Amino acid sequence: NKECVYPVAALVIVLDIESNQQRFFEGHDNDVCCVSWNETQRLCASGQTDSRGTDGPYVCVWAPDACQGGATYVLHHGR
Repeated sequence: NKECVYPVAALVIVLDIESNQQRFFEGHDNDVCCVSWNETQRLCASGQTDSRGTDGPYVCVWAPDACQGGATYVLHHGR
């Protein structure tokens, strides 16, 4: 499969370039600012900006085949 993974607002879109079909990862509640893809493990990691009043920004690790989350990691920063 030739796929492209990219963020749009709080979504991450997985586009199958050959069939022009899209799948959506909806595990974020704020703008996604980065996405990483591990082809060997077939996993994505996506990070979002810090929501005011929450514990901090977080990263979701998920499988793009099903667009389902496997783990969420909250990043704490010292103040």
